[in-house]
Amino acid sequence: MVIAFSGETEFIQRLNSGRFNGRIHSVFNKVINISDADNNQLYTIGCRSVDNAPNTLVINLNNLNELNLFQHQPVFINHNKLVVNHQLSVSFERVNLWRCELPEYISQHRVIEQSINLLTERIEQLGIGGGIKAITDREITPFEQQMSVQLSLATRELISCLARGDMAQIAPWVNRCVGLGIGLTPAGDDFLVGLCAVLAMPGNPARGCLTQLYQAISQCGSQTNPISYMAISKAAQGLVRENIVDLLVAMVGGNKNHLIAKIDAVLKIGSTSGTDIATGMLAGLELSQKLGEATCLQK
Repeated sequence: MVIAFSGETEFIQRLNSGRFNGRIHSVFNKVINISDADNNQLYTIGCRSVDNAPNTLVINLNNLNELNLFQHQPVFINHNKLVVNHQLSVSFERVNLWRCELPEYISQHRVIEQSINLLTERIEQLGIGGGIKAITDREITPFEQQMSVQLSLATRELISCLARGDMAQIAPWVNRCVGLGIGLTPAGDDFLVGLCAVLAMPGNPARGCLTQLYQAISQCGSQTNPISYMAISKAAQGLVRENIVDLLVAMVGGNKNHLIAKIDAVLKIGSTSGTDIATGMLAGLELSQKLGEATCLQK
């Protein structure tokens, strides 16, 4: 029997209610994404190497290679088990509950400055080019050059609007970011995930920007794929995967070695996704520091 050893609290509550009417949305080597017809959300079953995340259940399999699973196959509850097309039956009775809990933002200049400097340094040293970070290890195509220009412009202008409180221009620049890039989670989307994660921290002086970001993101669902849209929509509500939460905790913890380890873990996400998420987090930290200093001056 397949056992779920970890699961997000709200997902488990939904499963325990016995109400789950899903179909397979997509299948990868270590992940099954499920669309729920009742609430129009995506849920994920991930193998043991997948970290905890919103709407996610982590099971004790190394991969899904031997399962004959395809898009649109049914997913339902039967005898307190989550059943995927009668081929995978997952027990969640003894699951460890996980909930995304973001740490409190800390206004100590030294701590935030250290996080900004180390993020900048590690992205420069280990970050993968091809998303927001430019490709430097080979000649780039005209398409890649244009994409890089558009990503740089959209992300830079969005941060500028947030910094000066130009609420009328936030939605147009969010619109430019969403879906911008290639791959399953485009670079613009990943940047927004990292940015929203930082802004959502309790006590962040830039947290007021999150409402406008969420409203703008909610209008852009058709511009990117459902998997990526779910990630940015959740992030704008302060709900992100465990690796990102761990990095946020390290950012305000003040321990340099711990911070480096957590930055490197995020940078390993996907191909360029980790670099783009970390770049969004860096932009969020710099924005938070700037708005925090402005608030202190006003006082």
